[in-house]
Amino acid sequence: NRQLVVAAHRVVTRMSTDVLATDDVAVATAVRFIREHACDRIQVASHLNTSSLKLLQPSSSDDEVIMVYEKLLEANYHLGTIPLWSKYHDQAQQLLLDFQEDADTVGQVVDAQRQARHLAVMGKGGPYPLAELEAVQHQWKAIIAHLSIVPHDAAIAPLVKAKLADYQDHLATINQQIQRERQGQELVTAARNVAQMAEAREGIAQSSEQWQRVYATWRVVMDRLSEVPGNTMADAEAQQLAALYGPRLEDAHQRLTREQFSDSTYQQALVLADQASLAEQSGQWSAAVTHWRDAVAAVTQIPTESSYHDSAQPLIRAYQDALSQAEQTLNVMVSLETMRPLLNQACYGGEHLCDFTLAADGVQ
Repeated sequence: NRQLVVAAHRVVTRMSTDVLATDDVAVATAVRFIREHACDRIQVASHLNTSSLKLLQPSSSDDEVIMVYEKLLEANYHLGTIPLWSKYHDQAQQLLLDFQEDADTVGQVVDAQRQARHLAVMGKGGPYPLAELEAVQHQWKAIIAHLSIVPHDAAIAPLVKAKLADYQDHLATINQQIQRERQGQELVTAARNVAQMAEAREGIAQSSEQWQRVYATWRVVMDRLSEVPGNTMADAEAQQLAALYGPRLEDAHQRLTREQFSDSTYQQALVLADQASLAEQSGQWSAAVTHWRDAVAAVTQIPTESSYHDSAQPLIRAYQDALSQAEQTLNVMVSLETMRPLLNQACYGGEHLCDFTLAADGVQ
């Protein structure tokens, strides 16, 4: 027996194993084209991924980051269109896993940018309520925490580092606003509490010392309000309270001034009355009249709305009576003085015949 070897002319694919088996020639042609050119899609996707990531720099704008993200999604789309039955399918799926990781990471930045643009508005203008500032603070912290998980060796790590630095600055600004708002609220609360103390002291104040404490307390209230940081919600409240408490401070100052004047005038009147009495005892009636007049003038100057007003009323009548009596006595003494030359002549003109004394009740 002789073995005969014949070269094959062509291979006929069985219907059960031919993925292109179809009666439609156009479809078969299209599928074959896709399968044979799937490698082109891998090359396009790889180029899009690599070239797009290279565009990302620390100084890249938000729009540039969004553009890169869209290119990465486009690259993934190309890989996703390679069919299961393509010989490049497994390679495409492996690349898609890597490229999707890049797209997800850039997507984190895009999402952070979107939230940051909204939050950045809170760093300008204002003022804003403390609750809103604290909510924004929480969101900034969340954005920063979200970006902080990006690996340091990732392709976009330099960009993420720049974004984090920018967002940390925004967070610092919000932290300062919150601190100023809290400080302002504490000062306003302190001012309200001190104002209650001032009102309580005002209700029982009578003496100049007590009104001095009232005035000093209102002064503390106004000082606290003036320390509230500007451009805060607390500042607006502080201005309203200052308009309310300012007149109270002025009233306390006027009452203090009145009490101090009343106190000094009342004490001056007492001293003048004592001097007048001493002058009377020494027979210095002219000085006594002068002191009584000054005492009457002083005691009548004590204001009606003062703690010394009631005490001064009896003194006014007493000092006026004393002044009248002193004036009468002075007149008598002046008249008696005109008789002194005649009495001197009578008693001491020749011989020492007598002695005499001029007194308020006559010649003795």
